[in-house]
Amino acid sequence: MEIVLRAVSVAALSSFICLADATALELRARRMDLDGDGHKEAVVQFHNDKAVKAELDRNADGRTDGYLFYRNGHREIGQIDSDYDGIFDTVIDYYFTGVPAAIKYDRNRDGYPDLTRYFKNGFLYKVERDRNYDRIPDVRVLYELGPDYRPKAIDGLQKVQRHYDEDFDGVFDRYLETRRRISVQKADIVAGATVSTEVR
Repeated sequence: MEIVLRAVSVAALSSFICLADATALELRARRMDLDGDGHKEAVVQFHNDKAVKAELDRNADGRTDGYLFYRNGHREIGQIDSDYDGIFDTVIDYYFTGVPAAIKYDRNRDGYPDLTRYFKNGFLYKVERDRNYDRIPDVRVLYELGPDYRPKAIDGLQKVQRHYDEDFDGVFDRYLETRRRISVQKADIVAGATVSTEVR
């Protein structure tokens, strides 16, 4: 199914003279399955055969619970209602390749992210958490990646550095370095979901 929408742009040359620009923009919308599960969860709008916006219905309840915005046909930013309550609480920033660069969660719903996961080539390499909701990260976890941006492991263990700002003054004052069993955490391109990692 394809829908064609037409919009005419109007340009004002001065406060006294208004001229109509006769160029019509043509937008096409198509219902699509973005993640290959057989459910057409997105209505994608195209302009000049390039995607410009997608509205997502990830749980098939008939309501929009996510948006993807495109620039030059590539994903640029996404907004997700992660718990389907009508409040968009997750923002996804994408690299120009369409792979997530950062996923920002607003868990206390104050309009600002308090948990951010950062990715290189789709692999998790850093997590920042704002425990006191002052918009300044006070926990930072760094996961060691190799030169190919894949998790680096020695004997199946990945080095993890944890930095804590215990007195919330903006300076990390406690550091821990541990090793953990390697678990690949790649970002889901459509929903921006990752394997859950609790930051303490």
